[in-house]
Amino acid sequence: MTSFIPMCIRKFFSGWRPTNTPPSLGESNIDSSALSSNRWLQGKILDKQFVSYLAHIGSLPSPNENEIWIVVSQSCDLLNHSFENEPFAEVIKATLIDTETSKQLLFNKNPRILECEAAFESDPSQSTKLSIHDRVLLKRSLFADHEPASDLELKQETIRNITRWISNRYIRPAFPDAFNMRAKKELDNIGKKSSFRTPARQLTGIWINTEDQEIDDNQEYTVEIIATMKSDDFADNELNKEAVKALNKFEGALSKCYGIEIKDSILLPESKFSIEDFHNSKHWDFDYLSISDGEPAPLDQK
Repeated sequence: MTSFIPMCIRKFFSGWRPTNTPPSLGESNIDSSALSSNRWLQGKILDKQFVSYLAHIGSLPSPNENEIWIVVSQSCDLLNHSFENEPFAEVIKATLIDTETSKQLLFNKNPRILECEAAFESDPSQSTKLSIHDRVLLKRSLFADHEPASDLELKQETIRNITRWISNRYIRPAFPDAFNMRAKKELDNIGKKSSFRTPARQLTGIWINTEDQEIDDNQEYTVEIIATMKSDDFADNELNKEAVKALNKFEGALSKCYGIEIKDSILLPESKFSIEDFHNSKHWDFDYLSISDGEPAPLDQK
């Protein structure tokens, strides 16, 4: 099985741009509790004066009126008492857009570009567009003398969407190459069909439990499929029927693949998807095989 870790590590560090020097001894005079007093948390937005200052010292590019910078570091790391243990905070640039968002770029469908519709509490009509490559590491001590923007506040849903999108870039499942080759054609085909895509909107995930190792051509991968949906939706007969339809389409496509045997498939509400299920199975990511820039993702999440 081809490991994705080395490539991910290279992408991880190529995506970050640590433009700052390591913490200096002078930071021992800075009270790290000031970050908490100044209300810094994950998802907070840098105000314009702070951005201008960071651009002046070379830590950020020159500011643009339609761009904002969002803190994506986890709040506990951001407020850590030690600048030595946590010297940096990560921020990402977002461009404010007034045009209609692209369905192909919503809900983590594209690993490089993300659009967030109605992203702000303070201005529900405003949306944003982000690139995975527009991330910067800033010296965390710089935040002690500044407060977040007071005129823009991201929705919690937007913050979760952005952080999940960033983390998903590095935790995509690694199925064996032989399994990928056997499954690719049929699942690529079904992923383009509205007969699957439309009912699949009721699903929150498709999970596959199969062998992790490469096998010979004359051997079969035995597969168990779990499809999940929101618990409230699971109790709705009509939505449940749609989800079952999507699961059956997926199972049917996978069963056509040479060297793959379907042992079982089941639809579960998220409340019944156990930690054991999570550990034993891998989330099927269509982008892992087939999605490129500008193409829609087959599993159109809500």
